[in-house]
This record gives sequence, C-alpha cells and structure tokens, in this order.
Amino acid sequence: MPNQNVIPPYEQMYRLNQQLILNADRLQYAVVTVGGQAVQYWISAYYDLYNSSRLPDDRLTTSIDCDYSARKDDIAAIAETLNVKFWSNKGGNPPSLAQFMLIDRDTDDIKQIDDGLFAVPDDPEVANTVDIIDKPGGFERVDFLGSKLHIFTTPFLIESTGPDVPEMHEKVRVLNPIACVRSRFSNLIDLRRDPEVENSRINALKIPCFYFLLDVFDKQPYDIAREMYLELWQLAYEENSLRHQAFWECWHGPLMEDQQSNNISLLDVLEKVHKYLSEHLEDFDIPPAFVEKELPIKLARLREKFERYIELNYEYAARGRRGFERNRRDD
Repeated sequence: MPNQNVIPPYEQMYRLNQQLILNADRLQYAVVTVGGQAVQYWISAYYDLYNSSRLPDDRLTTSIDCDYSARKDDIAAIAETLNVKFWSNKGGNPPSLAQFMLIDRDTDDIKQIDDGLFAVPDDPEVANTVDIIDKPGGFERVDFLGSKLHIFTTPFLIESTGPDVPEMHEKVRVLNPIACVRSRFSNLIDLRRDPEVENSRINALKIPCFYFLLDVFDKQPYDIAREMYLELWQLAYEENSLRHQAFWECWHGPLMEDQQSNNISLLDVLEKVHKYLSEHLEDFDIPPAFVEKELPIKLARLREKFERYIELNYEYAARGRRGFERNRRDD
C-alpha cells in the first residue's frame, strides 16, 4: 500500500457524517453519534473556551472507533451511504446491532478520501470500525424517539462547502453534552469502566455543558431549556452519581503534570449557569420565578446533600487512617 496518511479518528467521524447528511433522505430514523466521538465533538466546539494551561487530554477523551446509535431498519442504508460492508449482530447481545469495517465495497481496500485512510492510527494497515448500537449507556431506546430526541441530542453540524452541501440534517445527530455526561456516569457506575477515562471525559464536558445550557436558554423555547437544565440537576442529585462526585471531590491523590483533573462535580456547573441567568435575566425570555425561586431551592437541596456526602467521605477516610495506625502499632 502506498504511503498515505491516516485520518484522525475525530475527523473520520466528521467525514462519515458529511456523507450521511448528504444522503439523509435514505434514513428512516435519526442516526446519533455517541461514545468518545460525541465527547470530542463538544470539546472541539468549545475548545477556545478551555484554560490553555490544562486542555482536555485527547488520549482519554476521544476514541478510535466510530459509534452510532441507530435503528435496525437503517443499518443497510448507512452501510450503502458509506459504501462499506456490514455484519449484523443477529444472535449477539444488545446493545450492538451491527459492525462495519471501513473497507470500500468496490475496491476491498481501506476506505479513503483525499488520500486519507479510515484506518487505526497506530496500525495503518487495519481499517477502523463503525459500531451501530441500539442505545448508549444510561439510556433506553424510547429516549431517542419523539420529543425526547430533541432533549438528548442535537444536529451534528458540518461546514458547508457549497450550495448543495447543507450544514446539517435533522436525522444526523449527536448526543448533546448533558446526555454525554449521563452516558459517561453510566459507564463509570453501572459498567465499571476505567475511572481515569470516564472522569476525564466528564471533567472535559463541564465547560461544554455550561455554554450549551446558556445557548439553549437563549435560543430554545423555555420549556425545552428548563427540561435540559433539570436533566443535569437530576443527574447530579442521583444517589450513585452523587457518591462518585463526592468521592472524587475528596480525592487528593497525586496527579501527573499532564493528567486531567478528577473533579466530576456537576454542582458548580449548575450554580454558574444559575448565576449567569440571575445577572442577565433581562436578556432571556424565561419566567423570573424559575431563576429567583425554583432554582435557588433546588440548588440549595443539591448543595446540602453534596456537602453531607463530602463530610461522610472525610469521616470514612479518617476512620481508615486510624485503623491503619492501630494496626501499625499492633505490629
């Protein structure tokens, strides 16, 4: 194979979605970008707003393969649009519905565009993979139907390069940053995935969540914006989620110079959004009672519960130290 460049994984997803957007009339239902590629989408969207001294670690916040949530009815149409072969997971366990190796159906070589290969970066001889799942962690299939689809996803935007190239299509979507956080917490808690990876992704999503919510309150109907904010509040308030937020808030183990923060608390994001809305209330078409009465009550409840979990963590840590010291004396 001649010497060719491997397209970076995030750009591979971007290029694939370009093709889907141009041919979205073939789709019956929404096709949603999920997984690490969805996280990277939002990091890229708000990249200039991160502190330049501690940017998200690409090694932890993105993934190599390309993951979509879709319906079985659209698997063949997706494969035909991308011009690749696919294998259905007929006898396997969900959530996986099908897999595509990004191998061109016409040439049987690794798919390529503009001399760039859709390959694994560290192994250019191996085609990258597209995994089609029925739902990401933390969700049910009904969460991507009807009005809920617009609460948890948003259209995947691309740059228009000509009059016949639209910037988006309603059927080609991406998990919004709040839904990404929900999915990462599910991976962390329910699936017990690597805490370093999941914490890094949740931490990296805090800035997108803040700016995304402000944008939603500015541009979307109040009812939709309120539901999105309360979705993040509910996730922050859930017992299992709160235990993890408090644990990592208390964790003072060593961080390498280039290691991402373990801070996954959602309270500070919610409070900062509330503070901004309070200080610029006249700029938003939202009921004053929501900002001045409802949110202060909910945030006070969350802070009280969060601080109680913090105290418990410190108390358990102190008990552990005392037990360790007694055992050392016994030795």
